Amino acid sequence: MFSSISVIIPVYNGQKFIGDALESALRQSVAPEEIIVVDDGSTDSTAEVVESMRQSEPTIRLIRQPNAGQPVARNRGVNSAHGKFLLMLDADDRLLPNHIEVLHSAARKSGVAFSDYQVIDINSKVQEAHHRLRAAEVRLPNVLAYNYFPIGGSMITRDLWEKIGGLDEKLIGVEDWDWITRALLAGYKPAHVPLPLWQYRFHAQNTSRNPHRMVQSNLARLDKAFGEMNLPIKYHRYRAFSYLVNHALAAGQFLSIGNETEALYHLQQAHLKAPHLFYSLQLFISYLKMYALNGGHDLAEKGVAAVLLATEIAEEEQEKTRLHALGLMSLGLLLAKRPAQALPYLSTVITKHPTVFLEVGNYRTLAHYTRMYATEMARRLYVG
Repeated sequence: MFSSISVIIPVYNGQKFIGDALESALRQSVAPEEIIVVDDGSTDSTAEVVESMRQSEPTIRLIRQPNAGQPVARNRGVNSAHGKFLLMLDADDRLLPNHIEVLHSAARKSGVAFSDYQVIDINSKVQEAHHRLRAAEVRLPNVLAYNYFPIGGSMITRDLWEKIGGLDEKLIGVEDWDWITRALLAGYKPAHVPLPLWQYRFHAQNTSRNPHRMVQSNLARLDKAFGEMNLPIKYHRYRAFSYLVNHALAAGQFLSIGNETEALYHLQQAHLKAPHLFYSLQLFISYLKMYALNGGHDLAEKGVAAVLLATEIAEEEQEKTRLHALGLMSLGLLLAKRPAQALPYLSTVITKHPTVFLEVGNYRTLAHYTRMYATEMARRLYVG
């Protein structure tokens, strides 16, 4: 049996996508009792779009407020809802038709449930048919360093929400991270459904892609976790690691927008927070592969230089670190089908430190492109 379900949608200037989000909530195999849209001070036609749909769909409710941020809007939606189950939906995302039907039973048992999702672009074209979340990692202490829980698309019982408390309205952009940390600390374990039940829309206006706001909120989240949250003493040994990871992540985010000064600052902060962990540099180097994979090999090269500036390490280790990063970049470029750009990096690494590839993984790709590299080198020698 399905208890009453409220869909909560905070929105700011979402006229382009809010109709899609509402349609997806209305077309569920199990209908929600109500769909609450909280317009967070939009200056576009968001409210008009919602009002137009509301005329023929009485389950839609519209609440308008001055702009205060997404956590404030989501909290207000929850406080205005009547349902025993709260389904969180972002205004630019969409639910797949069986979302409520499948997730409800999981949420009933655990208090909070989430699922895998699909990735769509600005035109609603599916870019990734099944994005698998690392559900086993949603536990303390992992969530202190990494956010494995997306509140968008999740379902939470009102009982659990009231026990844990609402979203921290000061932590814009990482409020879900803070919330799941508090839930885990209180002994709750979210249930995971390994099926794509909703669609995450990736585009330039996502809250999660505003690096300045994200970095500020994220460091405040860590200060809160290791301060007022009163974590058991056993978790405090993860403090240095958590700060290191998030400063390294901040560096990567600033590199992605070309702000090398801020990137270097956060790398230096990572080194200050945990020099013994930063020494190997594995965490930051893992981000370089991501940039290379997305065609940003020039950013990755700048990242290598920034890493070497951020800390003083022995000359031999510095060279190995540089080659390790180049190895990751070359594999990323190969996976992105950019062999011409990967070739110079492959040449450098294979010549100076071929065993680096034993550490960066993806041996099948490496074997294939090493043959390609050898063929290309032979061709060049023959032509020359």
